[in-house]
Amino acid sequence: MSALDYVHAYEHSSLGQFFISIPNGYVIAFQIVHVFSILSLLTAVIALTLRALGLFPISQSDAQFSRLFFRVAAVGLIFAILSGILLFLTSATHYFTNQAFPYKLILIAIAASVQFLIFRSLLRQPEQHQKLVKTFAVLSVVLWFATGFAGRAIGFV
Repeated sequence: MSALDYVHAYEHSSLGQFFISIPNGYVIAFQIVHVFSILSLLTAVIALTLRALGLFPISQSDAQFSRLFFRVAAVGLIFAILSGILLFLTSATHYFTNQAFPYKLILIAIAASVQFLIFRSLLRQPEQHQKLVKTFAVLSVVLWFATGFAGRAIGFV
């Protein structure tokens, strides 16, 4: 059985029928949560990047600043993933067969890894890894925006 067969089987299941038949108002609510979650995530990523590049000088320590904004980024990512799953469930075949969809998933995995594993660990000792911190800060922003462009491409492909 192929992956597409599983998607079709899901859509013909009672759960699939439930999500396919929910009123459009709920789908719009899922989309709104998805967009605001992504905006929260990107705001935190940009704030962390600007701070890492020395362009966001405030009196708060680097540790306090990064702890706060990594939490905001994590909450944004969690809600974006949950709302994205709900959106997927409402039209699984459409998303699964969309050419841009696998790119978005791959970019999410890479961007989240860079953001929450590499960049975060480098920020714990920024003095020792100054060039790497700046490099991964910029890479993180580029990856998250590429993810957003892949997401927008889903609507046009």
